[in-house]
Amino acid sequence: HDEEVDFIVERKGKIIPIEVKMTSRQDEALIRGLAAFTRLFDCEIEKSILVNLSDKRLLLDKKIECLPFKDFIKLEQPHYT
Repeated sequence: HDEEVDFIVERKGKIIPIEVKMTSRQDEALIRGLAAFTRLFDCEIEKSILVNLSDKRLLLDKKIECLPFKDFIKLEQPHYT
């Protein structure tokens, strides 16, 4: 299997798999790894995110969202002390 995800983040007891692509394309061919991971761990996943260079958000599947990099870096940042 060549299916993998780039990052896995835990938030409030749920996991968020993240795939990063250096393209502006938004299509299902880019989410094979995310889709497989989401199916395998469905109950534990809040949502899955494809981060890319597109200009708009798009829901590619019921739990998989395409998120432009410019929006991804604006998400809630952790606070370090």
